[in-house]
Amino acid sequence: MRGAAPAGAVSALLLLLTACAVESPRPETGSSTAGVPRAERPAPLPAGRRLYDGSGYRFDYPSSWRPVDPPLSPGASAQFLAPKAEAPLPPSLAAFRAEGFRDTFESYVNVVDYDRAGVPGYRALAREPLSPRGARDGRLLVSEYTQYHRDGRPISPDDVTDGDPGVMGLKVRQWDALVLAPGGVTVAVRLAAPAQVFPRYEREFRRIVDSLEIVA
Repeated sequence: MRGAAPAGAVSALLLLLTACAVESPRPETGSSTAGVPRAERPAPLPAGRRLYDGSGYRFDYPSSWRPVDPPLSPGASAQFLAPKAEAPLPPSLAAFRAEGFRDTFESYVNVVDYDRAGVPGYRALAREPLSPRGARDGRLLVSEYTQYHRDGRPISPDDVTDGDPGVMGLKVRQWDALVLAPGGVTVAVRLAAPAQVFPRYEREFRRIVDSLEIVA
């Protein structure tokens, strides 16, 4: 992994996070990857795992994680929360899909990175390549930031007022798996957990990211 210096008011645990797209006159070219045929079903999952089969992508996740319906994250296709709240806010998974992407994939990644510079306590920790099956390109962004919350519910920094005794700040570590699919489609799988419990969930986060594949 290599260090990186990176949307608006990003909420920890993905409750306020939105997907980004970059527009430019022409689509990226150069890859013949067409996605994994949908008819090619994934291998049977072991006990305790469940498949999320989205529009053009899929991944598996712990069956104990609770779906949030409708998702609390604007623009999310799906959202899941870990069952145990070992900190004021539970670990979370959200998936996003957007169409109409143009420009280079690196430009998309940089915009996602850059747009978070104003988030309280933001630190870009790492950026590494990803190669999901069927994808044209991929990156994993690792970051930390401060999430404000009141009574166990995340709130936007814009809603924080000086002297509010009910508002607390929580350091959160987040993974953003950003993927370019054929046809100018971007997929983002975003995982976050309070930094104090992140080491307990890192292996699970890696398993989710590694299971991500693009399907045609």
